[in-house]
Amino acid sequence: MEINNSITLIDDDSSILDLIEIYLDDFETFKINNLGDLENHLKTTHDLHLFISDIELGGEDSKKAYSKIKSYNPLSVIIGISGHSSFEKKKSVLEAGYDDYFIKP
Repeated sequence: MEINNSITLIDDDSSILDLIEIYLDDFETFKINNLGDLENHLKTTHDLHLFISDIELGGEDSKKAYSKIKSYNPLSVIIGISGHSSFEKKKSVLEAGYDDYFIKP
């Protein structure tokens, strides 16, 4: 069985997407800036399993992004990222169902 080594990156800040992509240079990455692009990406790209998503998305509802991903593939792993480093933020993200949480670089 071939393992998919692609990661979908979701953030409204393209400089953050570019920076994260540098760290993931061994993987195929897809960079998504908004919910519309995410929806098209999910419809046209197959075997997506790992997502790294901004939990705020600049005014767009990150819960919608989470729901769209999980409706596409309930087994998808979604890692939330944010510039906020408080324990309360991490706890709320994990309670919302994200698989893990990291502070943005």
